[in-house]
Amino acid sequence: MFPFRQIRLLCVLALVGAGMPLVSPAADARAPLSNEASRLAACQDVVRSATLRLGDQVRRRLGRCIEGAVPCLFQGGNPTQCCLIASIDCEGDLRKIETELGRFRRKIERRTCENVPFEDVLSASGLGYEAIAGVCGSLQPPITLATLPDLTDCLAEAVQRERGRVLATLEIARGCAALECMQLDLAEEICTQETPTADGGAGR
Repeated sequence: MFPFRQIRLLCVLALVGAGMPLVSPAADARAPLSNEASRLAACQDVVRSATLRLGDQVRRRLGRCIEGAVPCLFQGGNPTQCCLIASIDCEGDLRKIETELGRFRRKIERRTCENVPFEDVLSASGLGYEAIAGVCGSLQPPITLATLPDLTDCLAEAVQRERGRVLATLEIARGCAALECMQLDLAEEICTQETPTADGGAGR
């Protein structure tokens, strides 16, 4: 055996004999999370990625609907006929939003998060979603967070309304007028209701 290997082996044996750990602090800091913490982290990642995807799809699909009707507002006279045609063209995008809402619910409810106790999803020491109870209670109809499907319903509705509101009031300033011209139910949901806040209040 080479001398430096003998020295290394003797050092290891000495450490073991002294009862000292062989894992360095840096290596210990990189140790895997506990099973419980890993499940929580995985569930949070699923919720976040699903929420981002839903928001992007609402923005894309609803944006196409609004953009199809906005030119009607620039025409002289009554834009009703023009908006009716735009609303028909919009139906496919609205169906795709509904499909995305179903995918959103399934991704959260039937994957990683179903293995996490719901009380841990809500609690401040877990994922902390109890903090959005005020948002859920401010929706119409109100949603009480008693189960995981309640949470996904709340998140789906809140994301759809908030993303739609930003789109129809900020990105496209006459977006609400276009939605109303098409006589879509989303016009009332997005444009006439104030955006709920986490404390149960409302903001514009």
